[in-house]
Amino acid sequence: MKGRTRPQLADPDDARFRGLPRGDGTARRFLVWSPTAEAALRAERFLEGRGYGFHRIGSARAAHGPNGNLWAFTWRIGDGPVPAWAVRLTDLTAGSTGPCGPVGTAR
Repeated sequence: MKGRTRPQLADPDDARFRGLPRGDGTARRFLVWSPTAEAALRAERFLEGRGYGFHRIGSARAAHGPNGNLWAFTWRIGDGPVPAWAVRLTDLTAGSTGPCGPVGTAR
């Protein structure tokens, strides 16, 4: 087997997973703001170190966590543009719970 083994479902008492939100397996879709591309990569690596699996295709990201979380997301780096398809994502940039506008601003 290649790589490290990831747990199927995390024990909430395991220190590596303490504090991670618990999910019910429902996919969530987000637009996430980051000040720099390096900060976004560090955030992804932080989650990978806690048992999350990541899939990256271009600017699209998918993550599945040992706590039942399933995420599809993209990053908004600084004030930069977001992909056209990001209008279907929930905007976490402005703290909104609604879909994004065409340039990533909350509607």
